[in-house]
Amino acid sequence: MKSHPTRHLIDDWHVERSQTVNSEVAALRQRIETECVAMKQALSGYAVVSKHEIIACRFKAIEQYQKQLSQWVGEQEAQRICYETYEHIISTPDGRAF
Repeated sequence: MKSHPTRHLIDDWHVERSQTVNSEVAALRQRIETECVAMKQALSGYAVVSKHEIIACRFKAIEQYQKQLSQWVGEQEAQRICYETYEHIISTPDGRAF
């Protein structure tokens, strides 16, 4: 029994969509990690601008990335990713990402 040609198009679309989602999620995770690392550096380094302003700006950026991420993985998963990334980087002595 032959499969319908449309079925292959649908399967190809799902594979492509999955790859797009994975790519977008990875890019957003990287941006969140970058913001967390910068935030940690602001906590321990010298800054011309007040540390509070720097950290507030970083948190706002992370919030925006979390909103974008939630469109791909859902709100709870986006919150989990952001929290775990923040927790890992802030608690790591050298402040490095995963």
